[in-house]
Amino acid sequence: MSLINLIIMIYEEYLECARKHLKSCRQLLEGLKENADNKEACLDIWYLSGYIIEGFTVYSAYKINGWNPNSKDGVKDIKLKYDKPFSYKTHLDFHYCRVYKGKPVFPSGLIKYFVQGHDYQSIIEGLLIKEPIFKDVPILGSGAIDNDVKILVDNWKPDIRYWYKEEQMKENNIPILTLDLLKQLIETCNDIYKKMIFV
Repeated sequence: MSLINLIIMIYEEYLECARKHLKSCRQLLEGLKENADNKEACLDIWYLSGYIIEGFTVYSAYKINGWNPNSKDGVKDIKLKYDKPFSYKTHLDFHYCRVYKGKPVFPSGLIKYFVQGHDYQSIIEGLLIKEPIFKDVPILGSGAIDNDVKILVDNWKPDIRYWYKEEQMKENNIPILTLDLLKQLIETCNDIYKKMIFV
């Protein structure tokens, strides 16, 4: 069995991971100097911010929709376990196509949103943004958000960690990663984190 199969993915831990990444981003921002070459550090902050938002998204989607895998062994690993009523209601699962004993668990096309692909934007649009609890929350709901911050959030994907050339940013209409913009992004993440206690 590979090490990756041993990693347990409990949805409540996504919020704790988001908190840790948020703390790391704050520390990175504190260490950056104005008028210095901070490109790699700025890219790292944007990269980590996606995992912060993904953490909020996964935690919220599973929590507010009552994920509960009637697990006899007590394990609540979203990677290994599933909750059919939850997935039929939300169209969300960890995997795009979960297989058990060589057969798909869900009918083809049922799962529209899945954690495995890191596409938190679809989960937000499909499941969270319409929830009244998020009406004043930026990103997850309809709370106010700076336009450039929104562009960063909407265009985040795991492979941005390889975007070291400005041409790649320009080709994707990404604003320049200034310290001020990244501070706004991380402050927006912090605002969401403060509201997570109400979820």
